[in-house]
Amino acid sequence: MRIDAHQHLWDVNQSFRAVDGSWFLGALRYPWREASLPSLDRSFLPPQLRAELGRARFDGSILVNVLHSTDETRWMLATA
Repeated sequence: MRIDAHQHLWDVNQSFRAVDGSWFLGALRYPWREASLPSLDRSFLPPQLRAELGRARFDGSILVNVLHSTDETRWMLATA
């Protein structure tokens, strides 16, 4: 069995409340969206992950959060 040890999911249409730390104000969005990277400027969700894992012959992966946000973590767990 082969497992990818570090995997992110993201939805470019999502933003998350920043309530976890006093240094954050407002909504959190994925920071690389500002970098104009076409390969990352799209959602990457379970259907895309399954296709990539299949091409690389992985049996599964370990999902990790992108942002340090309770809301993003809840979304991630519901999506996975």
